[in-house]
Amino acid sequence: MKPLVLRAVHLSFFVVPFLLNATASEYCNFHAAYFDAEFVGNYAFVEVERFLNDVVRTAGVIIRLDSLLGNRRHAGTLDHFVRWRLVDDYMKRYSVEKGSYIVEGQNVYIRFDDSVAINKALKELWQISDCALTVGGHTSVWMFSLHTGFSHLEHVAKRLIGKNGVDNDRPDTNLLWLRIEGDLWSSHHFYQHEKDGFWHVYTGLYLTQQNVTAAQKLLLERYDLETTITSHKLRPAILKRYAYR
Repeated sequence: MKPLVLRAVHLSFFVVPFLLNATASEYCNFHAAYFDAEFVGNYAFVEVERFLNDVVRTAGVIIRLDSLLGNRRHAGTLDHFVRWRLVDDYMKRYSVEKGSYIVEGQNVYIRFDDSVAINKALKELWQISDCALTVGGHTSVWMFSLHTGFSHLEHVAKRLIGKNGVDNDRPDTNLLWLRIEGDLWSSHHFYQHEKDGFWHVYTGLYLTQQNVTAAQKLLLERYDLETTITSHKLRPAILKRYAYR
């Protein structure tokens, strides 16, 4: 029996490093007010922090661009408006020249970390040439969400995420501002410690009151889940908990 035990331990020594180095594609879809966007990255299972930082960086670009287009639209200076779909895909990056982008139908393949390309798109796709958009740092914005529960203990609040029954096949998928799919599991929930001393749990990020109201109804119908509509300043900590759990 002893040789068999030794062989089993020896096998696990090789299997575990292989699993840690395996990579998976993560798909982050943004439903902004004036365009749709997708960021696709490839990560090893030990690269969760790099994935989360990429989500925060990409979200910052999406927020700034959407805000700029919104201001122009409200001022009546956004002519010939087209709802483009911006795509930053790690596989397509090899074909996209630095400082430029590729248009295929409604898809615009572009690098969200390339400020030159972003500003070129502003000028050529939206005819905006009198301002420049930066891609670094994070920009906060207010988002709607749905409150699902609370606890005075953090570990209990974490467990509430799994108990509310909402899974990735959620009925409000098309209403979410950010939807993430891939092997690094995203629950689309987040929790945070608030001024009342409790840990509060939320689900979903929604851009408009109309979307969050519709989502509240759908989650009640599908899961019998009672929720309260709330709004949050979207900080990196919230995004990271929303993107991976």
